[in-house]
Amino acid sequence: MADGLLERREVEDPPVLLTNQERKRRLARTPPFGLAHQIFSERALVAEKWLIAGYGFGDGIVNDELTHLWKKRTKAGKHPRVLVVTYGETLAERVISKVLPGRDDEQVRVCRRGLPQALEHDEWMWQSSREEAVAGKVSCHSTEGEVESCAGPAPA
Repeated sequence: MADGLLERREVEDPPVLLTNQERKRRLARTPPFGLAHQIFSERALVAEKWLIAGYGFGDGIVNDELTHLWKKRTKAGKHPRVLVVTYGETLAERVISKVLPGRDDEQVRVCRRGLPQALEHDEWMWQSSREEAVAGKVSCHSTEGEVESCAGPAPA
């Protein structure tokens, strides 16, 4: 383009890895992807809260890493509080439960109204402050072994 936008995008856009899962596993250990995975893992091990937004749990490498980190945190007795933000009913709770196994209902919540609405409503308050959830500002349901789903007021 005349203004250089195309050239700038080519330089600024991060590399994309499109390949099969086995090759992706190998490439994920090399720069720049290996560094991103390392930083993600290091930070997830110490973070008190995890926000998983816009992710459909369809990437085996990411799922394996989340499961590994979750189990490591569980073994240490330091569970993060997890808010999964998605839109609609497409993402099955059993898929989330498979990636984050063995947690109790106070550890994982799912907002199905999308990210902008999650930031404005009760799920975000729960993620931000346990006291808000305990105060009854979030309407939740759960069954044994399932991820807790929450519903707050409809977006205005």
